[in-house]
Amino acid sequence: MTGLVDFITAIRRDLDMPASLTDAGVDRAAFRAAIPQLSQTALRDFCTSGNPRPVTAHELAGLLAHAL
Repeated sequence: MTGLVDFITAIRRDLDMPASLTDAGVDRAAFRAAIPQLSQTALRDFCTSGNPRPVTAHELAGLLAHAL
């Protein structure tokens, strides 16, 4: 799996893409404050129902926090 991660990281670097939302200029405090609403919105999104694994608002909030 490390080979795949390294490959994707290299592509991201080659394309000069940010590695996180913070690197993209997103304000950490504002994003953290919005996480509860964002996770609830994501939970209600039609696409979430097609997830191969059920997800909770708490899990989505953790995923969003990790994106910083």
